[in-house]
Amino acid sequence: MRTLFIVFFSVANIVFAVPSRVNFQGFLTDSAGTPLDTTVDIEFRLYESLSDPVFDWNELHTVVVAGGLYQATLGASIPIPVEMFANDECCLGIVVENDDEMVPRVLFNSVTSAFRVGTVDSATGGVIIGDVRIMGQCNIGNGNSNIGDQSFVAGQNNTTNGDNSSITGGTGNSTGADGAFIGSGQENEATGYFGVVGGGQFNVVSGSRGFVGGGDNNNVIGSYAVVCGGSENQAVGTTSAVGGGTNNFANAGESCISGGSGNTANGTGSTISGGYNNSTQQTSSTVGGGRYNMARGQYSVVCGGGGLIPVDSNSAVGDYSTVCGGTRNATTGYYSFVGGGQNNFARGDWAVIAGGGGPALSDSNSSSNYSVISGGSRNYSFANWTTIGGGYQNSALGSHCTIGGGYRNYAASSYSTVPGGQSNTASGQVCFAAGEYAIAAQNGSFVWSSGGDTTRSFATNSFTARTPGGVRFYTTTSATNVGVSLAAGSGTWSSLSDSTAKHRYGQVDTQDILAKVVALPIERWSYKSQDESIQHIGPMAQDFYAAFGVGENEETISSLDPDGVLFAAVQELAKKCEQLESRNMQLQKQIQSLLAENEQTELRK
Repeated sequence: MRTLFIVFFSVANIVFAVPSRVNFQGFLTDSAGTPLDTTVDIEFRLYESLSDPVFDWNELHTVVVAGGLYQATLGASIPIPVEMFANDECCLGIVVENDDEMVPRVLFNSVTSAFRVGTVDSATGGVIIGDVRIMGQCNIGNGNSNIGDQSFVAGQNNTTNGDNSSITGGTGNSTGADGAFIGSGQENEATGYFGVVGGGQFNVVSGSRGFVGGGDNNNVIGSYAVVCGGSENQAVGTTSAVGGGTNNFANAGESCISGGSGNTANGTGSTISGGYNNSTQQTSSTVGGGRYNMARGQYSVVCGGGGLIPVDSNSAVGDYSTVCGGTRNATTGYYSFVGGGQNNFARGDWAVIAGGGGPALSDSNSSSNYSVISGGSRNYSFANWTTIGGGYQNSALGSHCTIGGGYRNYAASSYSTVPGGQSNTASGQVCFAAGEYAIAAQNGSFVWSSGGDTTRSFATNSFTARTPGGVRFYTTTSATNVGVSLAAGSGTWSSLSDSTAKHRYGQVDTQDILAKVVALPIERWSYKSQDESIQHIGPMAQDFYAAFGVGENEETISSLDPDGVLFAAVQELAKKCEQLESRNMQLQKQIQSLLAENEQTELRK
């Protein structure tokens, strides 16, 4: 079968309304071209384009064909989507009985009576495709008042008073200035020039070019100020902003509160990201969040933290100071910093406390100018440029001094150091005290104490150590027997002399050694670094090295080498003594023999 031609025209189904059905007329023949007289089932399909594989609407009709002609009303049982006709390529496909869909599909064409409408009355819905121009004011809805020139109002009981103002929906809304806009909602007011209320209820924009996105009971007073939403928020300062939340107040110009509750931005250009009852008091100060936090210095920052009650507040008082978090922390110095913890106090300029502290005010870590406390509790910096790594009850009293940690340590003078331990005191300048009960009292002194009695320095630039278990010095990277040791309770050093740790080069010539010892200059001398009254006896290192060629260099003498030389010389002397004793015995025998002969001679006389 085939259809030779198709005719479209529209018919109104209600008086004065836009037609919602389409009359279709076609001509049906058999494959030989003979017009048919029969009754057939025909499926009509609508496609978005000629090549669209899937139809968007279809309807089945049983039609009577007489002399090849038939007629059907499309949309009689299944409404045709109005959106179909928004596409210029909308086309019709036809399937007769069980045949394949006929080709080609047929494009829709417009009907002349639908090109132009004089008035629209009793319309119940639909889609307008193309441009619409309304000359003059527009009022859509009931009880609206449209007073301003070129203004627009829609909804119910809405009032536009300003020129070029608009209300697009809602109820009880009003604009009171030129260019004002209310999108929707209830009982909203836009009284500032070019002010905007997007929606919500009981919102007011009185500032010029202010904006309220929605929510309820929000108030924009400052020009160019913004409240995006939430409840009972206020943007008072010029170009201030509140993102949302409740009971937030952006009072200063260029201030911003992103959200939260009960926050107040009083500093120009200040920011509160969120949280509860936080405040900024000075220019460009910032609170990231938390509760009851205060950024009180210019350009100061409190990142978060705080607590359940106002006394838990973190407070950045100094200009450019920062409190990252924790609770009850404070910075009062310029550029000072507290990372966290509790009850910490960076009181000096450029002072730093990374954390620590504790629940009681007495647990506070306190840092002075340019000083750092990394953590711990009850650590105090009383001088400038000091460092305390942590621990408990440590005090840095001298400038540039350092305490690594531990308990009750004191660095009491400039450049002094206590790395840790307990109850150590570094009271001399550039001194070092470590361990337990070590006291470095003289400048440049170094004291190590392993415990027991108090260990004190004895002189300036001295080294003092108390090691009840002994001392070892290793001079290799791995072995634990190469070096020297001082046994517990001993007063002499022991050096490694194990045969398994040595390369051996054979016996020495003791006669040669003795000869060199005899020739070696032995002098009385004193070190130039000591007082001349302190004298010593011995060879010069150059002479010793020239004679024996042992040791690391010709400027030092190892304590082992003179011992070996003396041992060899003693052995040679022992040999000589033995020879002399043997010779002496021989001489004694000769003398005895001569005496006996002499006695016999005397008797014969």
